[in-house]
Amino acid sequence: IGGATQSSYNAIATGNYAVIVYEDGFCPVISNIVAIAFTNPVPTIPLISDAGNLQNCGQGNVTLTANTNGAVSYLWNTGDTTSSLNVNQSGNYYVTATYSIGCQSTSAPFNLNATDAINPGICMVSVDSLSNSNLIIWEVPVVNNIDSFLVYRETPQVNVYEKIGAVDYYDLSEFTDLGSNPQMQSYRYKLAVLDTCGGITNLSDLHKTIHLQIFPGTGNNRQLSWTNYEGINVTSYEIYRKLPADLNFQLLTTIAGNLTTYTDINPVQANADYRIE
Repeated sequence: IGGATQSSYNAIATGNYAVIVYEDGFCPVISNIVAIAFTNPVPTIPLISDAGNLQNCGQGNVTLTANTNGAVSYLWNTGDTTSSLNVNQSGNYYVTATYSIGCQSTSAPFNLNATDAINPGICMVSVDSLSNSNLIIWEVPVVNNIDSFLVYRETPQVNVYEKIGAVDYYDLSEFTDLGSNPQMQSYRYKLAVLDTCGGITNLSDLHKTIHLQIFPGTGNNRQLSWTNYEGINVTSYEIYRKLPADLNFQLLTTIAGNLTTYTDINPVQANADYRIE
């Protein structure tokens, strides 16, 4: 047992235990085996099974059942406290089971999609040149059962997303997040689809934006560091620079997509502006 090198050890798991004693000038000596069995084992993790079918426009329902051994109470992430749960909305459902000894265990999320509307996912997140806010872009599938697209942004809590806007199916397939400031931090976004019957798809995969920071280096050097873009396979980053006398940004160099730092050695002028694409 790693780290168990003292003369005493607090066992926390059922098993057979022995100790080896090392003495100077003698061969190691192993003790007799002591069997320890705990009467209150670690509770099993609930497994969620489903029964039933969902149909278009919110018809039908699915019953989710927590399969446990010896649980005395249940708490679903919806707030329900029964061992089974009837649902007809998309989402990730999970349950925490409590056992008589007071221990708890939580199931893995059960993913349920309650609509057959297509969620195209986000194509990319860029920066709007007019507002300098994040611009979320997606491709519109040619179908007749989508009402609108819902844009979600990660909250200050990891992996917790809230809806920040909606775009009608027939409008331009982009959304400007006026509440964002790309100069301050990176942001993560997901997309959902509202169908014509009021059903909402599961959230799409996330896209995370680039956040560029510039630090002074030795002499006039400028050190660039940025967060990697998430959501697409990045093969390369292009670094642009604009000197005070320039009207536009000029391509400085291109580096591999698995790198997120670059040093601009002795630029012509130290107060240059930079962008990453």
